[in-house]
Amino acid sequence: MAHFIVRVELHQPYTIDTYQRLHEVMRSASFFRIIQSSDGRFYHLPEAEYSHYDTGGATPYQIVALVWPLVARVHSSYEVVVSQADSWAARGLRPTS
Repeated sequence: MAHFIVRVELHQPYTIDTYQRLHEVMRSASFFRIIQSSDGRFYHLPEAEYSHYDTGGATPYQIVALVWPLVARVHSSYEVVVSQADSWAARGLRPTS
């Protein structure tokens, strides 16, 4: 199963509501704002960063192609970066509970 980390940045002008709609649209397509660490704990990702698991052998290019029209539903100007993550490290992430 491939793990992807997706970063979306909306260009101005946008509101907090725009990001809330983005989160809803992304969640409906199985892009989540939490990530599981190697010790099994879950953490909140930074704003507009998402974790996605794919069992179909997708590439980062295919994930970008999937995400691009999702973001277009909520905003007209944005950037998307997708990386495939075999492992990751972070500091300062808030635990989910």
